[in-house]
Order: sequence, then structure tokens, then C-alpha cells
Amino acid sequence: MSKALVIKKTDYQDTSVIINVINEEGIDSLIVKGAKRKNSMTLPLTEVLTLIDYEATTSKFKSLKEGVVVDNYNSIKEDLFKFSIASVALDYAFTLKDALKNEKEFYSLLISFLDELKITSNPELSLFIFEFILTRLLGVGIKKEYLIEHYYNGDELLNEIDSLVEGREIINKEIMRKFFIDYYKREMGLTLRSKKVYLSLCLEE
Repeated sequence: MSKALVIKKTDYQDTSVIINVINEEGIDSLIVKGAKRKNSMTLPLTEVLTLIDYEATTSKFKSLKEGVVVDNYNSIKEDLFKFSIASVALDYAFTLKDALKNEKEFYSLLISFLDELKITSNPELSLFIFEFILTRLLGVGIKKEYLIEHYYNGDELLNEIDSLVEGREIINKEIMRKFFIDYYKREMGLTLRSKKVYLSLCLEE
């Protein structure tokens, strides 16, 4: 048995699904047969944002043999804003799977982020910290000189990033939202669909 987090789910044939899971070794795909059948016992194991302990077949196309739910993160799923933020992190995981330098460190970061998200009263700060640390794991980092050269508000961004590093409150969340969207697009060519939902909910906060 090994632990993994379900980050994506896709319908497969009439009664089955394919789940993408992430663990310390990276991302894997599993066929879960019969998951869509009425009263299926495996359905809870296929829900996105669920930590499972499972065993899979060793065939070329892996199938789930058995498993149990370790954490269903209900406190996150029941909070629409927190769930939108968690979805951004899962989107990063799936989209950047081939760019990660250290899968074990990223998995540890992701699980720690979700554990923090369950209890925090400031979920956006948790996301900003996650995105900041992720730049380092991707080998790009955020350099002072880069901010000053490429952003008209580089000094203000530096102050906010210093706040992240030192664990202080972010003063201007809007600046940080726009910055991370722009930075990942510049450095990784990355635009996340999940960010649209997250940003729309920020307007309602």
C-alpha cells in the first residue's frame, strides 16, 4: 500500500474512471473499474482532493486493487473559497509534472499546504507561500534584480515577498495575485484555468 493524493479524475468507458494521483515518486495514472456503478465502494477513492492509501496492479495499465481514504479534506471542500485555492495547487501539480526538479519535495510541499489550508483563516497567504516556494523547486526562484527590472512596482513587490518570507501579513493581496499569474506565465509559459475561478471568488471576498 502507498499513499497518494488524487489530483484529477476522468471518465473511462461506461462504469470506470481514470484517476491521476501524486506521491513522493511523481504522478501516476490508475484505472478504477466500476467506480461509476451504483453504490460503488471505490467511488470515494476517486474524488479529487482525497488522500488515499492504495495498492495497484503491476500490469502495463495499472488498475486500483484496493484502497482506503486517509483524508478527504472535507473542511476544504465545504469552503468554496478554500476549495478554489486547493484546486489551483492541484492544477500546478498536474500541469508542471514534467518540470519538477524534486518530486518528493513537491509532494511534501503540497501535503503541508493542504494541511495548513484546513485550519488557516488566511487561505490566500497560504497559496502565496506555496507559489513562492514552488518557484524554488522549479529552479527559477524570484530574484530582486528581476523584479526591479521587469515590474514597474518592483519595490512594492519586494516588500510583499519579504513579508511572505518573514511570515508577516500581506498588505496588498491584489498585487500578489497578479504577480504570481504573470510570473508563472513569463517563466513557465503557464496559465491555469483554476485561477479564473479563484480570482472570481476573490472579487466576492
